[in-house]
Amino acid sequence: MSHTPKASPRVTVVTPSYNSARYIAQTVNSVLAQTFTDFEHIIVDDGSTDNTRELLEPYLQREPQRLIYVHQQNAGESVARNNAIRRARGEYVAFLDSDDWWTPNNLALQVPALDAAPEAVASYAYSFAVDNDGNPISFRGANRMSWGQPGVHALFERLVMGNVIANPNTVLARKTALLQTTLFDEDIEWGEDWQLWLQLSLLGPFLFTPQETACYRMRRPGRRLEIEASDDFVSENATVLQRAFDAVKAHHLNRADWLKLEPTAFRELYLRSAIHNFELGDMKRAANYLEKMAAADPAYLRDQSDAFVKIIADIGFRLGSETGDFAKGLDYVRRVFDHLPQSLAAAQPLRGQALAELHMAAAFTEHEQGSQTGSRQQIAQHAISAMRAHWPNVRNRGLWAIGLKSVLGLK
Repeated sequence: MSHTPKASPRVTVVTPSYNSARYIAQTVNSVLAQTFTDFEHIIVDDGSTDNTRELLEPYLQREPQRLIYVHQQNAGESVARNNAIRRARGEYVAFLDSDDWWTPNNLALQVPALDAAPEAVASYAYSFAVDNDGNPISFRGANRMSWGQPGVHALFERLVMGNVIANPNTVLARKTALLQTTLFDEDIEWGEDWQLWLQLSLLGPFLFTPQETACYRMRRPGRRLEIEASDDFVSENATVLQRAFDAVKAHHLNRADWLKLEPTAFRELYLRSAIHNFELGDMKRAANYLEKMAAADPAYLRDQSDAFVKIIADIGFRLGSETGDFAKGLDYVRRVFDHLPQSLAAAQPLRGQALAELHMAAAFTEHEQGSQTGSRQQIAQHAISAMRAHWPNVRNRGLWAIGLKSVLGLK
């Protein structure tokens, strides 16, 4: 069943769906509950084998002017989204996956904001993570997803360092801008949305609204780390990056500042994968990505060794904090340096500095959290360990201060 509204809406909402009967009603209800009502909602059923169509029937009967159902043979999420974009009659196109939902003010916040910023090609906002049952969850220490600075900003320089738009659910894009891109890449599994945002960022700035306007359902949160550590994920993300920089070279040669980011962008991609693989215990793959990192940016460990050390120490601290076992953090840091590839042997002296950073983070955190007897002893031990692991810390007055206060029982 398909109904064609008489007047063109301001917004077309795009929802690809495949076997989402468990969630689709909540998704549709969240769209219909928008306080901004000038929209059409296109649901593209990607060959579902469940009762999605049956569940949608009451909505189609009740909202024939706003809800449009399209069935296609199973071809993938990107094909479904692209089919909907091409059918869209709205000035703006918004995205919402079939197992996620919006807060009632999503469109009311973003449409007027984008209206007031004609230079922006798209807008986005925060989303927050939930589990299968809709309960808030923390992913790597944060429930809020996406990153941005309020207002209108060029986003290319930030996007090439990683996809700061955590999922498409809060994106509102001008259809005219979308049609100047290749839309969602139908041949890659990981990074098709990132590639589209990168293409849009070459056309103009993005508008960021620092409010949570969508819920992103993470069905298997632990699986995400494995995905981001995989060779397929990294390979496809590398392809996305290369295409972005090739586009700059072809059409934006005056942006030498963008071209200079290429080594750093690839370095960050490979470093993230190495970090994930160390966490998963795949030492061989982790070492391989460290080598790729060094090849992409040979000067990194020489010129930015402090940054590398801090990244490793911060992850160790997070792992120790999440498990309540500081030894797990120490184990992570040691694991990284125990498995540095031979080509990076010159970085071995950074081991002590990384361990010291980890102990310092623990000491200052313990100091901020309280001064119980056990905690005071741990603070002193961490302070001493930080100095032993990296002797320049002997000159750190703050470390001495909290160490002595812990010994003397002072706050």
